[in-house]
Amino acid sequence: MRILVVTPFMWSGAGKAIVRLAGGLQSLSHSLHVVSSGQSKGFSDWPGYVDQLTALKIPYAQIDFFNRAPEVFWPSVERLRHEVADFSPDVIHAHSGVAAFGAIAGSNLPILATLHSWNPARPAWMNTMDLWALNRCNRVVCVSSSYRDYLLGQGLRRDTSSTIYLGIDSDEIQTQARLPSENRLVDKKYFCYLGRLEPRKRQLLLVETLAALPEDWSLVLIGGEGEPGYANRVRERAEEVGVSRRLVTTGHVENPYPLLQRSRCFVSASADEGLGLSALEAMALRVPVISTPALGIVDFIQDGETGLLAAPDPGALSEKILHLEAEPGLVSKLTSAAAAVIQNTFSWPHTVDQYGSLLEEIANEVRL
Repeated sequence: MRILVVTPFMWSGAGKAIVRLAGGLQSLSHSLHVVSSGQSKGFSDWPGYVDQLTALKIPYAQIDFFNRAPEVFWPSVERLRHEVADFSPDVIHAHSGVAAFGAIAGSNLPILATLHSWNPARPAWMNTMDLWALNRCNRVVCVSSSYRDYLLGQGLRRDTSSTIYLGIDSDEIQTQARLPSENRLVDKKYFCYLGRLEPRKRQLLLVETLAALPEDWSLVLIGGEGEPGYANRVRERAEEVGVSRRLVTTGHVENPYPLLQRSRCFVSASADEGLGLSALEAMALRVPVISTPALGIVDFIQDGETGLLAAPDPGALSEKILHLEAEPGLVSKLTSAAAAVIQNTFSWPHTVDQYGSLLEEIANEVRL
């Protein structure tokens, strides 16, 4: 089967999933071609993901399905038509609503759309545009049940939508965590978050949580900037509350797992996650997870069982951090249960098999 993958960008956790899924489907003898924006509106694909596609010998083309301005979007649709004509795919796998819209406008092929997340604070017209497209796809996959429930409330069709969890390769993550890495806080107490710096991830709240902790605690924010200017806002807030010397912002790190594994806990204050891959990665490394009850996260963090949930408040989050530090038995209980969840529910081979079967099903429906 020939699969054309269309995405706005290959970045962050979603980009990792797109590249790994492409490689997994290729291993099942499918032929793939990936289309991504490359660069648009000051953002770009992460070079490491492009390099991985190159290593897999999966063709990659740049077509902008991030910028929705008509003078950009419709020429992109025309370019996609040429890609379809050249590659002759059996099915399109669109990652995001706008990519699905472009796939509908640029082809008459069956379409599977995967929705990783969208920013709840974005303009309503974007949601309307994306839902129109998603509801015209043959199937829509959400990466968590709680996010699908939210989208059903926004108007997503129930009969064509389902959930497929993204898997975690625990062995690979653990291997990377053992590699040499620079860490000036290796002998100090720190909590961390892994993900792009952007308002909906609420790293400002993590800075305020740090201010509520004793002076011997630090915070490590691992990840590049997801919205221009936000990283400066985070650093400025750290200066205002007097914790700038205890805050480490790493920028993008090719291998974040040694830093993550040595943290006392992973803390997410995110307002919204499609799933929360970085929290799952922490669980795979047996790092205890504390989180606000965001969509996606609540699919696998059961309070007091696989992690701890806290209100989006510096006092509540800092209280949970100190509680974990004082209760090693609780840490052992949470991390053991979390590791079992990873093994039983978030298996990467199972994810690939589910996508392969669904894509074949869609393609066969059209052939019949």
